[in-house]
Amino acid sequence: MQQVADLIERAATAAGSRYKLAKLLQVQPQTVYGWEKGKPCPPGDIALMADIAGLDAQAWLVRATLEKYEGTPKGDQLARVLGKCLLATGAVLASSGASAAAICSQISSAVLFACSTMYIM
Repeated sequence: MQQVADLIERAATAAGSRYKLAKLLQVQPQTVYGWEKGKPCPPGDIALMADIAGLDAQAWLVRATLEKYEGTPKGDQLARVLGKCLLATGAVLASSGASAAAICSQISSAVLFACSTMYIM
């Protein structure tokens, strides 16, 4: 996932180095290197790197979680639940088994308001 490699680059720059980033994440530097080369990165570490890089950690966590379960029944459920806030806030929804139309059709105005205010605060 090129997005993770780009995120690592931004987080490492903010942390001062890849070594310092690894220490902040409480992982070995080799682990970070593996993520850059395509090994799966846990959603929690993606969220932490997003925060270190000054990005929206919640949106990154949701996207990483959806991607982790992509193509599974659990992924479809998560896409319906978590995709509502991503769509409401304009964040990019990771491709998954659930269609965007199914997600959008279930969004009420109250959910849109709750999700959008979560990111404003």
